[in-house]
Amino acid sequence: DVARTPRDMVILRSNKEAIQSASMIKKFQQCFIKRSNGLWTVAILADRAMQPANQVQTRHDDSIHSFSSTGQQHDSSRWYTSDEIDDSMDLEQSMLFVINS
Repeated sequence: DVARTPRDMVILRSNKEAIQSASMIKKFQQCFIKRSNGLWTVAILADRAMQPANQVQTRHDDSIHSFSSTGQQHDSSRWYTSDEIDDSMDLEQSMLFVINS
């Protein structure tokens, strides 16, 4: 089967319903995600884990730096392994998706 129209997607208007729906996605399942350019695409949930949270991004010298609420610098463009996460980091449940661009 091929999903080609909005009828093939569940689009929830409330954030609470959307968060609840997203929390039910299992590892390796396909889903639609809305990309930063506003387009929808199919993605696969590759991993779900605790990752550094509350990141504030700042731009300096054409690079992006992220800092947690405790002031510790984090790289928001990568996925942290469990060995790289320490007790000083504020963490939140995060999902890593794979897309075919």
